[in-house]
Formats: sequence, structure tokens, C-alpha cells
Amino acid sequence: MRKASQQQRLERGHERCQRRRNWCAAAKQDNSDAESGGRMGSGSEPASDEDAPPILKADWRTFRAQLVAQEHQAKAQTSPAPTTLSVSDPSDDEPPQAVRIQGREWAHAIEEPEKGCLLLASTILDGDDYFDRSVILVLDHSDEGTFGIILNHAMPFTFEKVPRLPLPFQKRFGNERVYLGGPISQGKIFAVSGETNVEGFEEVVPGVFFGEPAACWRLSDLIAAGKAKASSFRFCVGYAGWGRGQLARELREGTWQLAACSADIITHPLSLEQAEGTISRRSGVVLWEQVHELMGGPYADISRKSKRDRGGV
Repeated sequence: MRKASQQQRLERGHERCQRRRNWCAAAKQDNSDAESGGRMGSGSEPASDEDAPPILKADWRTFRAQLVAQEHQAKAQTSPAPTTLSVSDPSDDEPPQAVRIQGREWAHAIEEPEKGCLLLASTILDGDDYFDRSVILVLDHSDEGTFGIILNHAMPFTFEKVPRLPLPFQKRFGNERVYLGGPISQGKIFAVSGETNVEGFEEVVPGVFFGEPAACWRLSDLIAAGKAKASSFRFCVGYAGWGRGQLARELREGTWQLAACSADIITHPLSLEQAEGTISRRSGVVLWEQVHELMGGPYADISRKSKRDRGGV
């Protein structure tokens, strides 16, 4: 069979992405209608069966993940046995990725950055002081640039050892681990949580909330009132940022892999590190491996190799 040209692969990839966007837009509208008193799926009927995926009782990102998993499952049934895989240049000529949805946890590759997605450091960054095996939550992305925080690099100390903190905050959060959020503004503290209705916290995606320093200082009262647990928040010092066009260039160079994932993976990664034993900066590789594993296919191969290299299971 004649191999498809790169242009043909790009065109087919664009068509798939556009079809998913249309489905996800429909899911968003259905959820919006339901919230305003309408019935899920009560909009106009789709033009064809192909444009009529089942409506899920979830946010649109979960809806998209289901579509991606179904598409890959269907493709796997008709694809030949795998040959050489390329993570940095996936195409229609490669075997499909077996995206995995395990309970409430899922992850899959995406082609463009979006708010709430993950940046997974490639092995190009192995040994880097900040980004070695890092998992970065993108908090904002636009033509002007990108802003995010590293989720999985624990520092070797707690807030008890951090000087010049507001006393009420240090009293409530002194035993909480400090994480390295990135190389910029390391004098500032940011927080990620799954807690809802926290004053000053902004919703990144459904189930994930982000607070800047001013909002973090107010958390002491929330904890004192018994409305949340200190362990529900992941505190990071500093952040990572990219100027106009910088991230796009690094993506082309293969420095990062983009992934969408469930809220549970973002808000509960600490349990993964605790399962490995003592928390340390390097133990954060467990989250990096988990996301790759859920993405399936060649990404899962990366995860398994990482585990073997560090003597894991």
C-alpha cells in the first residue's frame, strides 16, 4: 500500500480534530442547557449518525476523552500489527494509541495547548534543574504566551522551614510539603486544589481550582472553620512561563508532549508519591509515568521503560 504523504496525513488529522471540536461544542451546549433548566441532548438533531455521539453526564473534556478512546479502539481493530513507533511524529501510518480510561482517571494526547492541559517533559530535558520529568499544568494559554506550574517536583522541606510567611498561614500549613512550581517568581506561593467555592480561587477546568498568593493567605480561616483540609491543597513556589511563540517552538522541537487528563490526576497526585515511599523531588516521576501509561501506545512504552530504569515494577 502506498504510504500517505505528510500533507494527506495533516489534512486527515485536521479533519479528525475539527470533528472532535464539533462534538465537544455540542456537549458543552448540552451541559449549558441542562444547567439553565433544559434537558441534556434537547438541542437540534445532528445531521447524521456519525455526528451523534452519546451524551455523557460529565464535562466536555471527559466527553472528548470517551470519543478519543472509542476512535482508537475502532482503529485498533482494523490496523496491522505495530512496527516502529514515533512519539514525536504520530501519523495515520502508525498503530493507534490505546487510550485507557480507568475509573475516573484518563489521559490522552492532544495536538494544541489549551487551558487545563498538561505539558509532559520529554527525555530531552532529563537532568534539567527545573524540568526533569516534569508535569506542568497549563493555567493560561493565548497568542501572547503560556503560564503554568509544575505539579510533581517536591522540595525537601515543609512550610515550617519557610521564613517570613504570615503567622496564621504558617500555623495551619506548617506541615505541608512545598513544591517547586517553576523558575519564575519563586518568592510567590500558588496553590492547586479540587476544593470548590474557595474564595479567590479560579476554576481552571471542572474539578480543578487555582489560587494566587493573596488567595492562599486567606486559606487559614477556611481551614480553621473546618470547611476544608490543609492536605487538599498543593502549594507551589514560582511558576513556568513562555513568551509569544516560545512554547510552539519547543513543541516542534519535541521538548514537550501535550496531554489532556482528568481532574483526579491533577488534584490527587500526592497519593501516588506516598505510595512510592518518602516524598522527594525525584519521586514526582511517578505522576509523569502514570500520565504516560494512561495515554497508551508508545507513551505507555515510555512509562514502562522509565520504571525499569529506576528499578520500579
